[in-house]
Amino acid sequence: MFGAGDRKITLGELRRSGRTVYCRCKDCHHESCLAPRHLIERLGSDLRVISAARHLRCSRCGSKNVVSLPGERPKHPFQMPPPPERS
Repeated sequence: MFGAGDRKITLGELRRSGRTVYCRCKDCHHESCLAPRHLIERLGSDLRVISAARHLRCSRCGSKNVVSLPGERPKHPFQMPPPPERS
């Protein structure tokens, strides 16, 4: 899923590998997967995927407190905590 080498993957490399950019808001826990081509159009293909987060804003709450990682939503609970239960 997310390996140590993934921290250095650029948007261009991610696009060539056919993977997506997984984004998660640290404030409201909204999650989304973006096609790298949309980010490449705005930010260029040489930007590291994890660095793209500083250019993103949550579409649900508007927060800029976002994380971006290569790949799909993590399935292992220790990689990214699940969103809190809503009451």
